[in-house]
Amino acid sequence: MYKDLISIEKNNTDVQAINNSIKNILLTRRGSVPGIPRFGSELHTLIFSQLDSLTETVAKSMVLSALTEFEDRINVKSINLKQVPEYNRLIIEITYTYRDNFNNIETT
Repeated sequence: MYKDLISIEKNNTDVQAINNSIKNILLTRRGSVPGIPRFGSELHTLIFSQLDSLTETVAKSMVLSALTEFEDRINVKSINLKQVPEYNRLIIEITYTYRDNFNNIETT
C-alpha cells in the first residue's frame, strides 16, 4: 500500500498530498519501483496511440485500475478525458471524494 506520510506515526490526508500521490501513481511505469513491482500504471503504453474512443476507454480503465489498487484514501467519482488532437494529447480529469475528519469532500 502506498501512502504519503507526514511522519512515521501519521498519514497525510490533505488534498495536496492526495493529488501528489495520484500523479506519482499515474506517471510511474508499472514495474519500475524496486520491491513493489505492481506499483504505477501502464499509461505510458498509450504514447503515440491514435486518439479514438478505444484509446480513451483503455486510458480510463488504466487510471481507475491504478488508483483503485494504490490510493485507498479516495473514491473515484468520474474520469473525463479531453482530446487535444493538434498535440496528440489526452487530458485526464479525475473527480474523487476523500474522507477528512468524517466528512466526505469532493474534488477534481
